[in-house]
Amino acid sequence: MLKFIGQDFRILVDDVWLDLDFFQSIELPFKFYLVTISALMLTLSFFTMTVSFSQKMRDLEWEQGCLRAIGITEKQSKKIFLYEAFCIVIAALITGISLGIAGTLLAVSLSSTLTDLPFSLIV
Repeated sequence: MLKFIGQDFRILVDDVWLDLDFFQSIELPFKFYLVTISALMLTLSFFTMTVSFSQKMRDLEWEQGCLRAIGITEKQSKKIFLYEAFCIVIAALITGISLGIAGTLLAVSLSSTLTDLPFSLIV
C-alpha cells in the first residue's frame, strides 16, 4: 500500500492474514447480533402494525357511522373510501420511492468513499 505523507511516498506493509483471522473469529458473534436485532425489529414492527391497523379500523367505523348519520348513501361511502385509499397509496408510493432512492444514493456514495472506488450516477 502506498501512502503519501508530506513530500514523499512511504510504502506500508500490512499482514492481511492477521486481519482475516480476526474477522473470521468475530463472524459468528456478529451474525448472531444481526439476527437478534433483526428479530427484535420484526417483532416490534408486527405489534406496531397490529395496533395501528386496529386503531384505523376503529376510526373507520366511527367515520362510517358519522357519514351514515348525515345521510350519505352506501355508494357514496364506497367512493369516498376508494378515493381516500387511492390518495394514501399514491402518497406512500411517491414517498417510499423518493426515500429509497435517497437512501441508496447515500449508501453507495458512502461505500464508494470508504473503498475509493469510482461512483457515477447514470440517469
